[in-house]
This record gives sequence, structure tokens and C-alpha cells, in this order.
Amino acid sequence: MKDTKTKRKLSEIDILRGIFCLFVLMIHVTATPSVSLKAMSLSSIAFSVLNIGTKVAVPGFIFISGLTLCYNYRDKEKIKVSTFFAKRFKTVVIPYILYTLLYYIVYIKNYNYEVSWNFFLTNLINGTMVYHLYYIIISIQFYLIFPFIHRLFKRGNHKLILITAIIITLLSIGLTSSSTFFIRYLSFFILGCYIGFNYEKVEQIILNNSIKRYVLSSGIILT
Repeated sequence: MKDTKTKRKLSEIDILRGIFCLFVLMIHVTATPSVSLKAMSLSSIAFSVLNIGTKVAVPGFIFISGLTLCYNYRDKEKIKVSTFFAKRFKTVVIPYILYTLLYYIVYIKNYNYEVSWNFFLTNLINGTMVYHLYYIIISIQFYLIFPFIHRLFKRGNHKLILITAIIITLLSIGLTSSSTFFIRYLSFFILGCYIGFNYEKVEQIILNNSIKRYVLSSGIILT
């Protein structure tokens, strides 16, 4: 039986995605000045603060991925794994392989890199051919475990799942230094899943609190 429910477009999430895109640009723009300017100078400190502050973009995008995936699949009792993986392979994995190969060809041609399948495959698996491709490796890992996470949320206690994910993430800090291991970002993804499954409830809480703050601040101004 087909799912005929139509979900409203989450325009607020598109705005948040746009903000994180600007943050990513800021990370790259401020990366060189933050380390090349005179240490502890006002300019160096300013660029460093901007660079560090905007690094919230990576966990932010992971949070959005969890939210949108769970929001889109929450009404399905079970995910058809073959269809889900086939779609992600086509839209994520194949473009990733092609971009990695393209970068490698450019490096061979312009920077005298040797032709080595071992080198190519190692960097492909680790997402290290170019620095920013590491995010794709993280995303692929979350896509691989998403059917299991979806099943957990359909059957388990959502708050308990979120708390468990936070604990696992905190424990992983001392166990691995890898920036591409999904466990380091698990709590952000699961927080997104939690909100995706409970979007209207969370939205109402935010709106109610916003109204209360507005009424309170208006009262203070009037007095």
C-alpha cells in the first residue's frame, strides 16, 4: 500500500541549511588568515573566533540529515532497504567516486602524483583525496545504519534513544581520533531523528516559548 500522505515543506530547515552553507564558506575564508597572521594579534584572534565558531556547520548538516530522513520516513512502518540503498548509491556514492577520480586525475596531471590504484582506493575509502570529501564518508555511514535507526525509533522510547546516543558520542571522544567515524557525530544525527519523528510537538514547544518570551519582554518594556 502506497503512502499517500503529503508532508509540508520545511522552509525553516531550508533557511537553516542556507545558514550552514554560509558557515562552511566562512570556515574556508578564515582558515588561512587565522594561522598566517601574527599570533595573538587582534586580526588573528578575530579570524580564529570566526573559524572555530562556524565549525558548527558540520554537526549542523548531520543534524539536518537525521531530521529530514526521519521526517520523510516516519510514517513508513518499514523501510525497503534495497530501494533506499539504491537511491543513495545513485545520488551520493556514484558522484563521490567520480569527484574523487576527477581530483586524482588533476593531481596526476598538475602535481606529478603517481598512478596507483592502491593510493586511489585508500583515499576513496577514507575520504581523504581532498579534505572536504570526508563529510561524504560520514554521510554514507549514516545512510548504511539509517534503516536500523528508523526501526529503533518506530519501536523504542525516543528520549531513551537520544540519551543513549549522547552517552555513546561522549564515550567515543577518548576512543577514536578519526574525523570520519560516524560515532563521533551520532548524537547530532539522532537529535535530528528525534525532532524529525516529533516535529510538530517540538515546533509547538518552540512557538509557545517564543510567544511567552515576547509577552514577557513586552510587559517589561511597558512597565
